[in-house]
Amino acid sequence: MDESLQNNQPAGTSVSPAPHSRALQNQEWSRNYHSAAVYGYLFVLLLIAAALWHVLTPDRGYSALEKRTLTAFPQLSLQNVASAEWMQKVEKYASDQFPARDAMMQLKSDISLRLGETESNGVYYGRDGSLIQALDPWEPELLDKTTDAIAVFTERYTFRNRIFLLVPSAMVLSPENLPLFVDNQAETSYIESFRAKLPDTLQAPDLLPILNETKQSGERVFYRTDHHWTTNAAYHVFTSVASSFEWKESQMDFSVVSNRFLGALVSKSGYIPAVSDSILAGYDSENSVRISRTNGEVWSSFYNPEALGTSDEYLFFLGDNEPMLTISTTADSDDTLLVFKDSYANCFLPFLAASYKRIVVIDPRYYSEPVSSLFITGSYTDVLFLYSPHTLAHNEALSILLTDEAEQ
Repeated sequence: MDESLQNNQPAGTSVSPAPHSRALQNQEWSRNYHSAAVYGYLFVLLLIAAALWHVLTPDRGYSALEKRTLTAFPQLSLQNVASAEWMQKVEKYASDQFPARDAMMQLKSDISLRLGETESNGVYYGRDGSLIQALDPWEPELLDKTTDAIAVFTERYTFRNRIFLLVPSAMVLSPENLPLFVDNQAETSYIESFRAKLPDTLQAPDLLPILNETKQSGERVFYRTDHHWTTNAAYHVFTSVASSFEWKESQMDFSVVSNRFLGALVSKSGYIPAVSDSILAGYDSENSVRISRTNGEVWSSFYNPEALGTSDEYLFFLGDNEPMLTISTTADSDDTLLVFKDSYANCFLPFLAASYKRIVVIDPRYYSEPVSSLFITGSYTDVLFLYSPHTLAHNEALSILLTDEAEQ
């Protein structure tokens, strides 16, 4: 049967909506239209507000949180505007100078951690909220090259004490703080292998038990936000090994110089801990120093107070990395010390001022002269190597410097 007949409607005709149904449809359409218009206006207003905020907010030249220079607005010209590179710079500028960028980064960090992320750019977020730098896989060939060069150098020159202090990192000291399924085997095996291959003429005490004592006493061994060890940890190591190397323990006065330190691991990882670090300085009340720097400056202290309150407060310890420092002291001693080091030595050196009349400090990463030039004015009583595994395992500077010397 014809469907139109079933509906009691003649074939070929259409059904028109009832007047009240058409009115309801119009009302629904009107509501949707007005809602869309309101949302559209709000979106435009937000864009305008954001643009005004961006324009009215002064540009920043440097991000203390990220420890990097922020992008400035690129130079405007007809030639530049037509290039894709200029637009890319504008995009980078807009990202770097976005209002409340630091707050957005804090929010991103919080969200990432709440979603279970525990590693970023080689930095782990520890269970106690501290940041822990991982040791990348190391090459046995570089380890052998470094230890061989040290052996040749220490045989070529005569020293009373040949000392190597290799400072294990937080990964080795506090494995309980590592995220699940993360181990510290890479660094543990490196330290064991390195110490085992050092020549017997070197004294290389195991620092892990000493640092564990510091940890058990409730003192921080490493900063929460930086890979360096703290002044407390360095001093505990000094007092523990001093008698073995005939080091004198001077009266040190300690004071906190900053409570707002955010270290390099914050910018490296993007994680922003809720608690910042404190920096402790140790002052020798019995001896004074005169430090000649490569750039021609002469300091009367191991510390750089101008670094406090800046984006890199760790520069409080000896300032920027220098190829060579010559330290003269008022110590009652005729002994001299030659130091090869990375930045871990910077907070340790003040404790040595009471034991040596002169200390020459070399950072092989920046030093380009042959080591033999250091012996033109005479020999040294002792030699000290003070390093972290992160530098030794991946940087050839020390082995190159000492190998070049050996081949002359």
